[in-house]
Amino acid sequence: MKNRSYSLLAIGFIALLVLGAGCIGGETTPTATTTTSTITKTVSGTPTTTTTVVTKTVTPTTSAKPKVGEFRIAAGWPFPYHGNPFLPGSVGVAFWLSFEPFAYYVPASGEWIPRLAESWNVEGSTMIVKLRADAKWSDGEPITADDIITAVTFEQAINKRWLYIEKVEKIDDKTVKFVSSEAITIPRMIELLTRPEVSRVPKHIYGQWLSKAEELAKVNREIYSYTSKGEEAPKELTDKSAALLSELKESLQKFKPWEEKKFIVSGAFVPKTIRQDVMVFEVNPHYWAKDKMQIKKVTVYRWSSNDAVWAMLMAGKIDASHPATPKDLTDQIMKLNPNVKLTTPTDLGEFAVVFNFRNPLFQDINLRKAIVYALDRKKVTDVSYWAALPVDTYAHNVLESFAPKWLSSDLLSKLTKYPHDTNKAEEILKSAGYTKGADGYWRTPDGKVVEFTVAVRSDYSDWVIGAKEVTQQLKAFGFKVETEMMPGQIYGGNLRAGEFDLAVEFGAAWWGSGDPYTGYDRIFGEHGYIRAVTYFPANKTFDTPWGALTPEQVVRKLSLETDPEKRKELVEQLAYISNEYLPLVPIYEKRIMIFYNDGGTVTGWPSKDDPLWSLCPGGIEKFYIYLITTGQLKPAG
Repeated sequence: MKNRSYSLLAIGFIALLVLGAGCIGGETTPTATTTTSTITKTVSGTPTTTTTVVTKTVTPTTSAKPKVGEFRIAAGWPFPYHGNPFLPGSVGVAFWLSFEPFAYYVPASGEWIPRLAESWNVEGSTMIVKLRADAKWSDGEPITADDIITAVTFEQAINKRWLYIEKVEKIDDKTVKFVSSEAITIPRMIELLTRPEVSRVPKHIYGQWLSKAEELAKVNREIYSYTSKGEEAPKELTDKSAALLSELKESLQKFKPWEEKKFIVSGAFVPKTIRQDVMVFEVNPHYWAKDKMQIKKVTVYRWSSNDAVWAMLMAGKIDASHPATPKDLTDQIMKLNPNVKLTTPTDLGEFAVVFNFRNPLFQDINLRKAIVYALDRKKVTDVSYWAALPVDTYAHNVLESFAPKWLSSDLLSKLTKYPHDTNKAEEILKSAGYTKGADGYWRTPDGKVVEFTVAVRSDYSDWVIGAKEVTQQLKAFGFKVETEMMPGQIYGGNLRAGEFDLAVEFGAAWWGSGDPYTGYDRIFGEHGYIRAVTYFPANKTFDTPWGALTPEQVVRKLSLETDPEKRKELVEQLAYISNEYLPLVPIYEKRIMIFYNDGGTVTGWPSKDDPLWSLCPGGIEKFYIYLITTGQLKPAG
């Protein structure tokens, strides 16, 4: 790492503002304070990157100390709070704190940890799940097979999840049978067993919409029977699906479980207080593991920005969090609070710049390749996330730390290398008919200035710094580029609506599985997030050394293949398509920076080399919940 300097004075000022934040229960009346700070970073021999951060925080008039048995973190949630998982913002941080999957899967060890399910058995395309006999909703009602069937139906209807499940049968009140149209392989088991969506719509609350959901789920499964074979579904089916979804959503969106005191949970903690600045959770009195828990209360402060979280860490106001933090500030946090420790396991995800293929400009592979060559990806990494592993040679979307396991030297020899090379970028553009005007801007073959924006969510300071560095580099190369800041609450919605040119996002993300299938499904899968955002034509064929391949179909084969060598070949096919056709530009593999208080207020954290830390990517709250509900994490002293 080269010479760096940060303006810590402003950050320290924010810490003073946040010091004392967190009084709840009506002891004080909080006041809102808005402040502006500047983070300045200089990398030796490079221009200075300056980021202005506007922070709005709530400062109470008196301070509060954590109570024994309390655990404090930072996160987000929609406000005003509705508690409806099918409304914008869903249930926020309650997703993992309040709802239970069948099991947890530890990617680093391959271990399964039973949660809502006592056991499960897979034979071919059938899986039988046995629920815990003592599993109950927070209102005391038992969690039954009927609830699971209801949940799967809603997911198939509204989110088009698990459409390969042809039917779910009730064997008895505590046993449910899944029948799939395809083999239930390890990736499919992870999809089915580790998602809390299986237990967040109790039938005695959501049953009034079940018949409409069943009708829509049936239509969606019929559509899947076509698309899973690479065929286009009949228009009358897709039109019917859209009409039924609109009708169901119109009815569901009027339901506000929190306001109507019908927010019933299956997991360890129930929300008791919800304000804009804080959520307070208490133990579910009917939770199956409540007797093991020594942490009885979880207080969650709003994650309004990374700098607000840094301030709370410095002030000792939270017991754990994972903000991306500059090296200098990391040292400062740990100096101010000696009980704070840091571990940096892989986040199983890549920071990336994605293209919007709705924009004809980015449908040109020559322009996309020129952009990759024009970017100094290592420098972007150095500037925005010091703990990351830079991706500065290829764009294959296999996580850098896993590449030796999945990609052979023979495959790598066939891939185009993309080192930082502005001469190469110019050569590609000129060969494709682009010209550079007297004003210094590149123009398309038909004479239009190459002009675009780089969108970024404004509440992630590391993303903002990275996006500004990307903008600066591309501007220096001759594109007319600006950074477009978007609030976090609307960022995903704007991207899904196509309201961007380039955007900063997680590209390949192997969250929950540690398997490349999860990452490629996100990029190329029929319902993958990156595909939905970018409109990359993953259902079209691409020339490869294996012949013409359709990435959507290769991903599907990868989900069903169990032979290790055949899986590796499928991964290499997807790596080739990623690298040569560039649906996105990976910048670095993120290492999640987890700060945790060890011995000050709580104790019982695993050692830094424990595979359990790999539970954190994609939902760190489930890692906290595991430690709390097993009694491992407990009050200190």
